[in-house]
Amino acid sequence: MVSLDIKRAYLILELSTSASREEVENAYFKWIHRYRNDQESKIDIDEKTEAYSVIRDYLDNQELARKKESSPKSSFKQKLDHVMDYYKLHITAGITVFLLLIGLINSVIESRNERAYFDSLPPTDLSITIFGEFRDIETETLKDKVLALFPKWERVEVDLIYSPIEMRDNYDSGKHLQSVLSLMSNESDLFIVDPFHFDVMLEQGVFQPMSSAETSLEHAFSSESLLYKKLEDDLEDKLYGIDISSHEILEEIDIIRSNEGIMTIHTRSKDKENAIELIISLAES
Repeated sequence: MVSLDIKRAYLILELSTSASREEVENAYFKWIHRYRNDQESKIDIDEKTEAYSVIRDYLDNQELARKKESSPKSSFKQKLDHVMDYYKLHITAGITVFLLLIGLINSVIESRNERAYFDSLPPTDLSITIFGEFRDIETETLKDKVLALFPKWERVEVDLIYSPIEMRDNYDSGKHLQSVLSLMSNESDLFIVDPFHFDVMLEQGVFQPMSSAETSLEHAFSSESLLYKKLEDDLEDKLYGIDISSHEILEEIDIIRSNEGIMTIHTRSKDKENAIELIISLAES
């Protein structure tokens, strides 16, 4: 099929050869509109469409020629753009890998520096985790209070893990998931929790009974402060926690007490000597 002559194409659309691109577009769509509204008309829409395509290609070629003439470097720019488009994904992937590599290196360096710092510290005499719906607690104040009770101790670690009681929004849901993941790797000697989390975590087998120090604790604390529970595998009630909600050691550390201000302290560490010693000391102080 021989392509239409450009002059013939303009005649078919009933346009002047000096018509603008906009005029060409408008004329063609007018022919389409007339054809659709009058199916019995003798308009050869295929001929109109071919004429429109010929004129459009003609105008595109003219515009491209003008750009080449006005920009000697346009050919180089087009090649460069082509290369950039072709390799865009590869370049982006390379940059991403590079940034990830830098991040990994920084993480390794930070991890080594952190490990070197902790290796330089004296051994931990006692580790405490405050777990529950508590915010902005003065952990350093609690450290100082514990060390004041035991001058021979050199190092006490206190960790705070926020875990909401109710899932009110996405933030609470995220924090709850984060607290569960943190708890999985937590090996603190003592836990300070609210009653809600005490019951939940106890049912999950997180805590050990304080059987080895039960007699001493019964003499040191009132019966109301001793939290006995009977789990599925227990033959009888066992001492799993101590209510220290009114103890002065919690003062000045900005604990906002929930659930009527009740808190419990308990341990799941294998070596409970220092943990039990602190609990008994709280009763005597």
